[in-house]
Amino acid sequence: MSSLALSARAQDAVDEVSPAGPYERVVTMGASLTDGFANGMPIATMLDKSIGVEHRHVERVSSNAFFTMPLKIGDQQLRRTLHLEPTCVIAVDFLFWYVYGATGRHIDDLQRYPLDDEESRKRELRALSDAGPENLSRVARLLTLERGLRELEKLRVPMVIGDIPDMTGALPIMLPKHAIPSIDIQKAANERIHAWAKERKDNVLLFPLASRVLAMKQGKMEIPATKSEPAVALEMQVALGRDRLHPSKIGALVFMSELIDELRKFLPGHANVLDFDLRARIAARGLDGVWKSKAAAGAGGERVIGK
Repeated sequence: MSSLALSARAQDAVDEVSPAGPYERVVTMGASLTDGFANGMPIATMLDKSIGVEHRHVERVSSNAFFTMPLKIGDQQLRRTLHLEPTCVIAVDFLFWYVYGATGRHIDDLQRYPLDDEESRKRELRALSDAGPENLSRVARLLTLERGLRELEKLRVPMVIGDIPDMTGALPIMLPKHAIPSIDIQKAANERIHAWAKERKDNVLLFPLASRVLAMKQGKMEIPATKSEPAVALEMQVALGRDRLHPSKIGALVFMSELIDELRKFLPGHANVLDFDLRARIAARGLDGVWKSKAAAGAGGERVIGK
């Protein structure tokens, strides 16, 4: 029996007998955001602590090295994920390096790791050869993106993917300018990702990573209001790390809270399985003073909404 069939059968069995439902065997895959780079807070660890019923430890197959060989590492991650027979997959930044990275790397990878299907392989090579210098970057990146979507098609369980954020402004030592796709290419990539997810909306949650990152960069990432406390908007230097590429510890917690909210809406039958008190998590890590101290010092670390 194939891995795809096993995954589908496992999903049916879990929905019938497990109180955790789709959260019984979660696997996280993707790149540095998922892996907790620079903040030490992987999504797998945070999600594992948020599932309030018995479940298998949330597996982590993500990698900080995804950027080096996206086609190879993406394939490896899918194979490992299928082997783990997941009931849900979190892959928020899985597609990021299928669009980001130097144009030459995209071209080299497409040629180094050809598709098995001969007709599809010829179609890719023809598209690259027909692309003029002004279109080569766009064509190569979008072809690589299609490879990433092909990988995701192997999954037959609920999954979360993200669209492509604009990381212009990241420290060049972390993300050189030539590795950042143009706004037009980002737009084309996101149109394709949104269309792909819409066709599979019963099984795919598209997390709006692009708009969430924009909110972080504009100082609009919020700690929501509670009955006793107003909402707080975090300035960019609080929400983002020093590399301006990855979230800070507080940013990672707020991001996780937003992801949990989206998961509750996506899988409403098991919404009560997830428990994530954002302010309590921030306080438990001793981080509630981070933005408050910056605000007191006049650094603009927080803005109280409605005051």
